[in-house]
Amino acid sequence: MASKKTCFSDQWLDLSLYPEFANWASKVPGRREQAFCKVCKKLLELGNMGKKALITHSKTELHKILQSILFGVTSLDPKVIVN
Repeated sequence: MASKKTCFSDQWLDLSLYPEFANWASKVPGRREQAFCKVCKKLLELGNMGKKALITHSKTELHKILQSILFGVTSLDPKVIVN
């Protein structure tokens, strides 16, 4: 039996519901099972994870660094230091 793939939800772009995705996540026209990270310039496969795939991506080191450079987001985590 094939696993069901998750489609991108427009609700994920609603700032009041998901502020953590507001600056960087976007829909990919014609590709319902993918999202696009505007920060990393990367296609994200949603697979059967759905919004969890976006959450997981947002926690990657590269995404955090690029987001802090682009949006001036500062981190209180001393392990994330950009020299």
